[in-house]
Amino acid sequence: MDVNLFSPLPLKASQVMSVTATTGNIALTSVGSNYQANLEVYNQGGDPCFINMGASAGTSASVTGGYVIGAGRSAHLVRPPGPTWFSAITSAGITTELYVSTGFGSPFVG
Repeated sequence: MDVNLFSPLPLKASQVMSVTATTGNIALTSVGSNYQANLEVYNQGGDPCFINMGASAGTSASVTGGYVIGAGRSAHLVRPPGPTWFSAITSAGITTELYVSTGFGSPFVG
């Protein structure tokens, strides 16, 4: 079985998101809503943040129910067809930056 390593979309820069205690949203780089894509999310900051994906700009993240990305860590996630919005939040008094790269290939190697 061949394994295709994660590869960012050609000529598409990572999206940078400043994350605070208020949910922030970005529209993910489009691959079309009918296609599965993969995300690499890197938390540059010194504190954890919590993320969520959804179908509208109203998508919110929660520090009690979101997917956590630890300080200085990255996560490789499968984005199913449909969700095109990405949200993130962190604890009060903290600001961190996330780098979100959309691409194809296996999110589990690379």
